[in-house]
Amino acid sequence: MDDRLVTLETKMMAAFRRRGVRAFNGLYMLVAQAVRSQEIVRGKTLPEDMPSRIARELRDRSLNFVLVGLPLSGKSACVRSLAEAYRKTPVDTDALIEAEIRLPISDIFRFHGEPYFRQKEEEIADRLYRLGNQAIATGGGMIENPKIMEKLKQNGLIVFLDRKPEDIMKLTIEGRPLLRAPEDILRLSERR
Repeated sequence: MDDRLVTLETKMMAAFRRRGVRAFNGLYMLVAQAVRSQEIVRGKTLPEDMPSRIARELRDRSLNFVLVGLPLSGKSACVRSLAEAYRKTPVDTDALIEAEIRLPISDIFRFHGEPYFRQKEEEIADRLYRLGNQAIATGGGMIENPKIMEKLKQNGLIVFLDRKPEDIMKLTIEGRPLLRAPEDILRLSERR
């Protein structure tokens, strides 16, 4: 994994970066202090690259992969592959919501409405972003919520699955409350 692409960042670090201020997390410094402490306690010098290796391993283990994209873009399938390849826990936010509410998403929309479902997405994101070592397939609408995306970016590498809307339109669309007709995918694509 390219170290230049991935950093774990706090809310404060993100705020500094938005203002053009360089900000770094303290993981490497913390590890370097621990390694130096071990050298003092053990009375022997440890390999020079040990702090970098440990910090990278901790970062990679903490990092979430967060897949976003249009409905039916393949997020759930990709998450399973990523989770297996990188030894991460696969998570599908829509499946979590369905399990908690004990209804399919189409019925959640029908009985409780879209605002209720969006609130559940926020609650799920609130729990997930604090956890590490996950591959997360987000619901198609999560990318439209800046609060959710800000949280997921803190310890997540956001990956946009850029599947052509025209290809998605050819699929059989069932159980998707915002996709009543194939043309709805074009509308969502323009919005997202």
